[in-house]
Amino acid sequence: MTKDNEDDKGTKPLLKDLGDKELYELWTAHRGETAKTDEVKQAKLAGGLLAKRYTEPLQTFFRKRLGDDSQDVLSETLQAFLYGNFRGEGSFRSYVFGIAYNKLLKEFARRSKGKDFDPSVSSLDDLGGSITYVMDKRRVRALVAAALRRIPIDNQQVIELHLIEGHTGHEVAEIVGITLPAFKSRLRRGLEKIRIEMARLQSTREEYGAGIAVIEEWVRTLRDDDDNAPT
Repeated sequence: MTKDNEDDKGTKPLLKDLGDKELYELWTAHRGETAKTDEVKQAKLAGGLLAKRYTEPLQTFFRKRLGDDSQDVLSETLQAFLYGNFRGEGSFRSYVFGIAYNKLLKEFARRSKGKDFDPSVSSLDDLGGSITYVMDKRRVRALVAAALRRIPIDNQQVIELHLIEGHTGHEVAEIVGITLPAFKSRLRRGLEKIRIEMARLQSTREEYGAGIAVIEEWVRTLRDDDDNAPT
């Protein structure tokens, strides 16, 4: 009986069937070793599969926020999570996107070209043309997209991560490095800031109404989350 057949019988799971944490453990067990043993070869395959598994999600994350000129940041993030130190606290996905978020903020600061950068105050509009922000217009109306650009990045990113990209509240809190209550507070303040910015933007009554409808739907989502939260 061949090894592949043994795998098919379930006696030894295939790498592709392993979870992220299991692949990471295999990879780090022999990370950096150069011996040509089966264990080292298996570790390298595990690390390669893990990188491949997260390449597309991270490409989407960075292209949406930085435009097409984001390959270097993507490569840095892949290297950082593969050679980082995941302690098993929280989800592996949050660990990866937490690194990506920190890389994003550093790239924002680099592209600000000498301007004072503070994500709790600075907005994408403050950074000017050095930041190309790609918004999915099919999901968020143009007015909301414009308002999102005008609020502090700290608020804007939690809205993006949770309400547009679908990360859970716990995941976003882990990604950006804050507590769950702080995440909820930052999210709600962000939605209020969007309302204010939409009122300041020149738009038709219909556009404003459509933008408010999006915000109200987001608020309803937050209320549903609170109602379904464990007590």
